[in-house]
Amino acid sequence: MKKSLLLLVSITLFLLLCSMACDETTQPDPDNNLTGLVENESVLNEITKEYDDNDISLDFANGVSFKVTRLNNTGTAKQSVSISQIGGERYFNSPNNLVFDFSKMKASLVFELEQQLPSNLVAEDISVIIYSPGTSEVEMDAEVIDFTYDKVSGNLRAIFAAPSDNPILSSAKGDKPELQSGGGKYSRVAVNWTSREELADGPDTRTIEMPFYEQPGNTCWATCAAMLGRAYSPVNDREKEIRIIDFVKNMGHSSLDEGLGLWAFSRTLPAKLTSMTGVKFEASSFVSKSNLLREIRRKLDQNIPVILNLRYPGVGAHVLLVVGYEVDLITAAKISVKLIYHNPQNQATDGFYKKADYDWLVKDKYATEAFQILYADQAAPTTRALYTLGMPLKDYFGELSFIVPIKRASDGKMVDFPVQMQYDVSQSYVWIYSYGNVKVEVIPDSATSLKLRLPVYNATKSSKSLNVDVRAYDYKAGGLIFEANTSKTCNSGTQYVEAEIPLSELVDNKKELDVMMKFVLSDGGTYLDGYTIRFKLAPKKQIEFLGMITVSGNHLTTCPDNSSEAVGNITAGAQKMLLTGDGKKYSGSSQDNSSSYKITRNVVLEFDNDVNPKYIKYLSIEMITEVFFENALQGTGRANMELRDIEIGDADKVGSQLMLWRYQSDVCNYIIDTRYKYTPEVADGCSIDLLNYECNSESQLFINIK
Repeated sequence: MKKSLLLLVSITLFLLLCSMACDETTQPDPDNNLTGLVENESVLNEITKEYDDNDISLDFANGVSFKVTRLNNTGTAKQSVSISQIGGERYFNSPNNLVFDFSKMKASLVFELEQQLPSNLVAEDISVIIYSPGTSEVEMDAEVIDFTYDKVSGNLRAIFAAPSDNPILSSAKGDKPELQSGGGKYSRVAVNWTSREELADGPDTRTIEMPFYEQPGNTCWATCAAMLGRAYSPVNDREKEIRIIDFVKNMGHSSLDEGLGLWAFSRTLPAKLTSMTGVKFEASSFVSKSNLLREIRRKLDQNIPVILNLRYPGVGAHVLLVVGYEVDLITAAKISVKLIYHNPQNQATDGFYKKADYDWLVKDKYATEAFQILYADQAAPTTRALYTLGMPLKDYFGELSFIVPIKRASDGKMVDFPVQMQYDVSQSYVWIYSYGNVKVEVIPDSATSLKLRLPVYNATKSSKSLNVDVRAYDYKAGGLIFEANTSKTCNSGTQYVEAEIPLSELVDNKKELDVMMKFVLSDGGTYLDGYTIRFKLAPKKQIEFLGMITVSGNHLTTCPDNSSEAVGNITAGAQKMLLTGDGKKYSGSSQDNSSSYKITRNVVLEFDNDVNPKYIKYLSIEMITEVFFENALQGTGRANMELRDIEIGDADKVGSQLMLWRYQSDVCNYIIDTRYKYTPEVADGCSIDLLNYECNSESQLFINIK
C-alpha cells in the first residue's frame, strides 16, 4: 500500500461542535486552554515504546494497533512514542467511539492504524478523524483520515501523521466557510462506526410526549433546555422554576439574541440542567449521520428525549427537542427515517411534534461537521407535566405590561399606554418604555392596571380545562395582598389566557411596595408550571410643594359710610404642603391656626407628563383667611390665583427638585385668573374687592417641588 494514497485528506472539522446554537460566531481561543484531560475524561490505557529508526507496534487490548515503520519515518529522530486511549472524551463519548491521544509525543510520526471492525458495515457509517482538543470553545479544527475497509474481514486500515501541524484551510469547492485554526496540534484520533443492523433494530415508531415552550429571540438552546428541565423536575419540587431566562442568565448573556457555543453546549448546559433537576445530563457529538441517528434512536427507545444541536435547513445553527421517530426503511442502500421533534420557533405548523425526514434535517451538514445531542441518564418521568405557561417578553409572544393612561395628541382622548417587560442580564426582567427605551425602576402611581396575555402550551392530544392563578405578596413585610384566578379550556397547541389586574388593589398609600407576583398554571389544584416576578410599586404619590405668587392689584374698599380705591400687592402662597395625586395631577390642603386667624390653603397642580414633565400645565392656589377677635369671627378673605403652561427648563431642575423663579412682567404670562375678596362678618366692617391686577417690578413667582 502506497503512503501517498493514504495521506490525510486535509479537511477542517467545523463542528456544531462547530457552529453556534442559534447562530453566533466567536473567535477561537488563542491560549489553547482546553488541552489535556478535562472533567469526566480519563486515560483507559496507555502504551509507551521507544522509536529508534526501528519498526514498533503499539497494540491495545481492544484490537486497535498503531504501527510506526522505518519506511514511513525515514530520517525521524529517536523519541518516546506514547499513545493513550481516552474514556469519557469531551465530545466523542458515545458507544462505538474509540479515541486515542498522541499529545505526549514531542515530534510528529507517521502511523499505520489497523482495527478489526464488524463485517458488512457500510463505509459511510464509519468515520476516522484527527483533531485538536485544544480548539476554542466554539470551533474545532480537524482532518478526515482516509481509510480502507474490507467488508468481508471487517479490517480497517489507515495511515496518518500525529501530532500534526494545525493548519488554516480554505474550501477548494467553496461549499464550506473559511475556517480558523485553534492554534495547537491535531493530537487525537477518533474512530466511530455503526451497523445498519443496529440502526434497524427496535420498533418502527416511538413518540415521547414532552412539554413545550416557545423561544424568545435566538434562545432555541435555552428553550429546549427548559422543556427538558420541566419534564425532569421532581414532581414534589415542581414549583422550582425552570425558566428560559434562567438558562440565558446563567450563561452570562446580555440579550436574548446570543447563541450557545460548542463547549457551553457540551459542558455548561448539561451541568445547569443537572443542578436544576437532580438528574444527570451529558452531551455527545457525531461526525457520521448514521451514527448520530443510531444514538438518537437508542436514547428514544429508552424513553429518553434528546436535544439536537444541528444546522437546520433554511435557518442555520438551531436546536430542537427530538421526542420520537418513524422508520420507513433501513437497508444497506437506503435509510428512510422521520424524526419527531418540538421546534421552539413555533412558526405555523412547525412547533409541536413536527415530523421531518432525517435526510432532510441533516442535508446541510458538512462532510466533517459534527452535530451534538444532549440527554439525561434516565427515562423521562411518567409524572411530567405536559401543560406549560409561557413567559411573555417585550417584542415577543404574549404580553405582561402595566397600563398608564395618556392623552392622545391627535384627538385629545385618553388611551392606554402599555409599558412592557423586557429581559435584562442584571435583573432578568425590567420594565421598558417603548419611547426612548427608558428603563422603569418603579411602576408609577399613574399606572392603572397590570395587563397580561399569557401563552399556555398544551403538548397533549386532547383539550383540558386549566386554571391560571395570580397571587401578589408584600415581599418585605410578607402577606398576600392580591389574588385572582381564571380558567381556560386549552386545546392542543398554543392558547392564551388574558387578565387585567387593577393596581388599586395593590397600591399602598403610604409606602413603596416591593411586590412579588406569582403566576401559577394548575390542574385541579395540582401545580403544573409557573414563574415569579418582582417589581416595585410607587405609593399614592406625594410631593412637597412650596409656592408664592405676588402681583399688584387695584382694590375697592367699601365701608358703611364711605368707599375708596387703592393700589397694593396681592399674594397667594403655600408653605411646605404635601400634595397627593396620580403622577400627573396633585392636590392638597393645609391649615394654619392661631388665636387671631385661621388660614386654609388649597392647591391643585397638574403636569403635562408624569415622567420628565416639561410644563406645569395648571396651578391653582387658594388662600382662605378667617380673622378672629376674642374668638369672634370678624371677616373672611379669599385670594385665588390660577396659572397655566409654566415651562420647566434645565435651569429649573436642582437635583431631584424643581425650583422655578419668574419675575416682573413674566409672571403675568402664566396667570389666567386672579381674584380677591374680603367679606366682613361684623356690622361696621369694611369689604374689599379686587378690581384689576397687573405685574410690575415687585411681581414675582416662586415654586419649589420635591
